[in-house]
Amino acid sequence: MMGGLMSGNFGTWATAAQWTKEAGSGANWGGFTFRVVVPASALVVGSKIRLTCQSSDTSSSGIGAMYIGAAAASGDDYDFGTTPTQVLFSGSGTVTVPIGGTTLVSDAMDFVVDATKPLIISTYMPLGRTANITTLSGWVTRYKTGNDASTVNATGYSTSSYAASLVTKIEVLVP
Repeated sequence: MMGGLMSGNFGTWATAAQWTKEAGSGANWGGFTFRVVVPASALVVGSKIRLTCQSSDTSSSGIGAMYIGAAAASGDDYDFGTTPTQVLFSGSGTVTVPIGGTTLVSDAMDFVVDATKPLIISTYMPLGRTANITTLSGWVTRYKTGNDASTVNATGYSTSSYAASLVTKIEVLVP
């Protein structure tokens, strides 16, 4: 879904995708890695990317590691095509998103968004943390136990009927 535009230094921040977590969202998925496969149709071409994460209404959420990358041309639909880019929050790869539906925006990252390939968002959640859920047509979420967030050619993931965890907005810097 195309959203609003906001001017930046070398382009305009465009909302490539944004969604609202489901009411009552906040299942305990601590100790798992999620890989959200964002369809190419939800993306716009750009040179930088940033993500907005949101905690559940009833508990804080944690990010032990988060990576993004274009999907591989072959193999599993959740594999990265190359070494993924680490998502940082104020320069840190780990962060707690406070309780109460609080939002936290990642640092802007140099990342060429290719709107012809799906985007993989891979997030490891430390133990005792909750993830928001929603269902989005065409989006797929895979999960497995342990921290596998940066693995390029991943294996052993199961499919979730929900489509997102923590990330509720994707913004791309467009020329």
